[in-house]
Amino acid sequence: MKYHKLSANVRRVGVLGGTFDPVHYGHLVVAEEVYVTLQLTEMVLCPSGQPPHKRMQRSQKQSIVWKCYELAIASNPHFTVSRVDH
Repeated sequence: MKYHKLSANVRRVGVLGGTFDPVHYGHLVVAEEVYVTLQLTEMVLCPSGQPPHKRMQRSQKQSIVWKCYELAIASNPHFTVSRVDH
């Protein structure tokens, strides 16, 4: 599959959704591969707030989970985490 070189002024954003609980290296590898392969300008991890197949307790655990997201992407300037589902 060939991808064309994009002009510098085109903003291409990838979104990777999932529970990411816990976020791990495998999630980051997939996100990085998509970022590189599709020549994206940004990769957004979009954790689901209340996945239908998991029981989550929304209390202190949420703040710990969000801290883990922040730490996981801290060294990667083109990654962000969205709170759209929270």
